[in-house]
Amino acid sequence: MQLTVAPENIFESFALTNGQISRSVTLAILGVGVSKALIAATQAGVFQQLRDTPKTAVELARATHCSLHGMQVLLESLEGFGFVHRRSDKYRLTKEATCWLDGDGAVAESLMQLVRDNLQLLKPEDIAESSPPGSRGEPRSPACWNDYLAMIKNGGHQSAPQLVQWAKLDPAPQHLLDVAGGSADNSLAFCGRYPGLRADILELPEAARQGRRKIAEAGLSGHIRYIEGNLFETDWGKGYDLVLLSNVLHVLSARQCEAILAKAFRTLQPGGRVIINDLFHPGTRGRISPGIGLFSLIYFVTCGGRTWPKPVLLEWLAGAGFGNVRAKRRRLTLLISAQRP
Repeated sequence: MQLTVAPENIFESFALTNGQISRSVTLAILGVGVSKALIAATQAGVFQQLRDTPKTAVELARATHCSLHGMQVLLESLEGFGFVHRRSDKYRLTKEATCWLDGDGAVAESLMQLVRDNLQLLKPEDIAESSPPGSRGEPRSPACWNDYLAMIKNGGHQSAPQLVQWAKLDPAPQHLLDVAGGSADNSLAFCGRYPGLRADILELPEAARQGRRKIAEAGLSGHIRYIEGNLFETDWGKGYDLVLLSNVLHVLSARQCEAILAKAFRTLQPGGRVIINDLFHPGTRGRISPGIGLFSLIYFVTCGGRTWPKPVLLEWLAGAGFGNVRAKRRRLTLLISAQRP
C-alpha cells in the first residue's frame, strides 16, 4: 500500500508536475483532516446512524445531538474524503466505508482510537532520548491501554485461523505456551485444531479477565489456563513443545527481544518450536510501507519498541540457538517458525 495524492483535473496535474504543489506536504495536511473527521464521526455515532438507512444532515444532527451547522460541515468533509456520498439531501456510507465502519466495524474504530491516543503522546524529547517513558514499564496513558485491549478483543479472532493453518504442525503439539496471548484467540484456535492440546497463556490480569470468559464460552476451561504475570519476571516453566509469540516482539526493545527468544529456547523441549507472528518489515532492501512506518512510531512512543525487520529477527533466532527456520510473508504479516534442536 502506498499513500499518494492523485490529481482530479488538469490544473491539479499541472501544479503537481511543475512542483507548485508538494505531494508529501499535501498528503500530510489531508491526513490530519481525514483522521480528525473520521474520529469525530465515530465518536458522534454518524456511522452507526447510517448503518441501515440514508439520512439527511438534519436527521443526523437530531439523532446524534449535534448542531446542524457542525453536522453539515462534518458530512461534507466525510464526502470529500470518500466515506459517505450524497444523493439529493441524504447521505449514505460508501461501499468501502461500509466494510470497515459498518456492522462489525469495531476493529477499525478501536484501531483509530489506538492511533489517536498514542500519537498524541509523541514528544520531540522521545526521539532525542534513547528510550521513551513507555519503555521503562510505566503506562503512559490509561486510554492507550484500554484502546489496546479493545483492539485485541475485536481483531484477534480474525487472524487466528490463518495462523493455525500456516503452522502445519506434525506431529500435533501437546503443550502450548502462548506468551502475552491476550484474550485467548490464538490458544482457542490451536486447541480447536488439535483436540489433545493443553495451552497456558502468560498474560497480565487485565487481558486475562477477557480471555477467561471466551474460554468458558467455548467449553475449553479444562484445556486452557492463564498464568498471570510479567513475561520477563514470571517463570515460564519447561517442557513445552510449542511457544507462540504473536504480536509480542514489536512492543519490546532489541535487548528485550533477544532475552525473550532465549527464554523461549530454554522453555521448549528438544524438537519444540517457536512461532512468531508479527508485522512484516522488509529491512534495508525493501520499501517501508506507510502502515509499517505508522505502527513502528506507535510502538516506539508507547513502549520503546518498533516493527522489527525480518533479517534482524532471523539473526536473533540463530543467536538463541534455533534452527530449521521457515518464514513467510502474508500481506502485512510475517510468520516465522523455528525449532530447538
